[in-house]
Amino acid sequence: MQEATQQPTILLAADPLTAAALHAETWAGEAFLRDGEDPTVVLAPGTARRRALDDATAEIEAGRSTPSPQWKVRYGLMLGLERVLVDPEPHTAAGTPLRRHQIDALAGMLTELISAVQRDDDALAHSNGHALAEDEDDDVDEDEDDATIVRSTIDLGRNLGLDVVAEGVESEQVWDRLKALGCTAAQGYYLSRAIPAPELQTWLLQRRSARDTARAAKAPVEVLDAVGVGVVAA
Repeated sequence: MQEATQQPTILLAADPLTAAALHAETWAGEAFLRDGEDPTVVLAPGTARRRALDDATAEIEAGRSTPSPQWKVRYGLMLGLERVLVDPEPHTAAGTPLRRHQIDALAGMLTELISAVQRDDDALAHSNGHALAEDEDDDVDEDEDDATIVRSTIDLGRNLGLDVVAEGVESEQVWDRLKALGCTAAQGYYLSRAIPAPELQTWLLQRRSARDTARAAKAPVEVLDAVGVGVVAA
């Protein structure tokens, strides 16, 4: 009689929620679920991390290979702060240990970001069946939360002695909003599309000339610096 042997079973992402979290982590470059965490708790409906996961999954299913700028604004910093603060000895990307007041500032920032995301989730849950006017109010609230996140990011960078560059600026409206929020550096198609390296100096000279002309005429001068212009090899 042949003795039956039990074959080993390999469990890869034992449940759909964990599988979605692992897939989204590869896509976003940030963890949604860490070792030892219970997915039913940290990714429970209504939590900020679950909202980030749901929106990430929606973008993945829509065919996006990388997170949209909107997703990065709403969730990228939040997940990044969680990653930094979960370390027993938080440090910068360069390996420099953070001081206590910096850790406290990051923790406070993370609390604000989580609250902003959860407010949006609560508003969405109560918006079903409401009039269009109320939906527009929700859009305004979401814009205000986005502005809070951007302003907090700018303040955070300043407090840590870092330069903050706004990416993906594609319109004058976004440009003006960033100025109002205190951002001093930006890049994006509104400033310039990718240009050959030999043309970069000409582009910079033209912008400098326009700035000097505006100052001479005492016209309003843009305070944002154009940085990171896409340059392609000649």
